[in-house]
Amino acid sequence: MLRHLTYFLETLFLFTKSDLWTVMLPITAFSQFLVTTPSPLQNPQQRLVGLAASMLWTWLNLLQFATSNQTEGASPSEDAKNKPYRPIPAKRITLYHARLLRWALIPITLVVSLGLHIRQQHQHIETGAMTLAEEWKSIMSGGLGCIGPCIVIILLTIVHDEFGGHQHWLLKGGTTGIAYASFAWGATCLASYSPTLTQPQYFAIIRSTLIILTTIHAQDFRDVEGDTLLGRTTLPIAYPVLSRISMPLILLGWSIFISFNAHLSLDSGISILGLLARWALITVAAWAGLRFRFLRDAKSDSKSYNMYNPVKDIWDLTAELRAVEEVHF
Repeated sequence: MLRHLTYFLETLFLFTKSDLWTVMLPITAFSQFLVTTPSPLQNPQQRLVGLAASMLWTWLNLLQFATSNQTEGASPSEDAKNKPYRPIPAKRITLYHARLLRWALIPITLVVSLGLHIRQQHQHIETGAMTLAEEWKSIMSGGLGCIGPCIVIILLTIVHDEFGGHQHWLLKGGTTGIAYASFAWGATCLASYSPTLTQPQYFAIIRSTLIILTTIHAQDFRDVEGDTLLGRTTLPIAYPVLSRISMPLILLGWSIFISFNAHLSLDSGISILGLLARWALITVAAWAGLRFRFLRDAKSDSKSYNMYNPVKDIWDLTAELRAVEEVHF
């Protein structure tokens, strides 16, 4: 019995394995950065419970998205070539049962989201942070905590997979960007023990979403040949010249905006370090952008994408630290 349970849990993990570093870890860190103070949760144990709830919710919704994505269209055959460790190509689960799991996860994620939301609202009442009347008012005014973003992720997953949104660059970028924002929304509400977001939290999530929306096509240059064979219309396929011209402009633009918006004081002891960090970021971003622009084979595009990823991570971290300033001070 225990062996079967372990096998099943490992199978679920493998559905999400490739997204742990790109979704799970960044969203968890993001939500923890944005926990507001002063907090009603003075007990470190309660803070850990908030972290655990945030991670559980994020992973469960990620699992719902991943099982859908890996059971639709050409994904199983693509995974057999590129990611053979995934459950379907590894024959840990049949395509039929994976699709059953995919649809079963919708009510499961909704019920878990509702349970986490109710539990945390009761926690607010116990700490005196929210009365029953205030809780009811919050729910009636749209403070749905992690329930709202869960519903959004479910709908976006259906648009992305069942309705073929992944086939066109505009729908793919839009659904991915909004889904990322929804993950951040729900995880932050759970980590903050709050049914709503504060204004600085909203702005931080919007900034991260805009970064994704404007740079998501960076991952598509290396897959142009395969996407063309599969009939997908990514931005590099639809606008091959314009999409490449956009890369140095976008990467430089975001790097300059974010680095100079970090509010590093020139009078502080870290002014020299801050200036060096700014120009290092701008230089690496410019180099990655120019690589996308002028080096056009798949191998070069893959290396350019690997250069872009740490640049984006630094953007996200800097934006989060800026949001921490706004939230805490």
